[in-house]
Amino acid sequence: MKTNAVIQALLMLAIAGLLFLVIRVSRFTRTEMASGLEKLAETPAPSTTADADDGTTPSVRTSEDAKPGDSFAFLGQSKIFETIIPKPTPPPPPPARVVTPPPPPEIAKVIDSEKWRLMGVTKDKVFVERGKFRDTFQMKVGESRTIPFGRIQCDLQLTGVNMRQQEATFQYGDQSYTMKTF
Repeated sequence: MKTNAVIQALLMLAIAGLLFLVIRVSRFTRTEMASGLEKLAETPAPSTTADADDGTTPSVRTSEDAKPGDSFAFLGQSKIFETIIPKPTPPPPPPARVVTPPPPPEIAKVIDSEKWRLMGVTKDKVFVERGKFRDTFQMKVGESRTIPFGRIQCDLQLTGVNMRQQEATFQYGDQSYTMKTF
């Protein structure tokens, strides 16, 4: 029975001590905050918003008004601390990526990719068979035809014909290619 009474007495003493400590700390904090607010009230605020934007930092700022690189004051336990907000460093710009177009393909490779065969030549046009299905088309001198070659669209132009030799000359860019009849 005596042990229960001793434990109860110690427990009540501990609770009373904690209650005393909480009241004392809260009273101390309130007086410190009041004195800190009095110090802040004595400090003059910036007269206009232009004062804050001219590069000088005003004497009192709140964290809501703070911009990167500015300083602001906040109330601490016993002093007013000055905190600097660091300016964020911008990420370095990505290196400039130079996109060079691929060199133009050789005209012979373009014509071979379509499997062109020259079937006939007249004085101003040619008859060409192409592909494994052997569809035939004709082109006049000066006419061009677009051929897909990989990612590139190649414009082949018929620049000349030779009826005697039965050949036709095609041009792509600065390259020319002469084809004989099959």
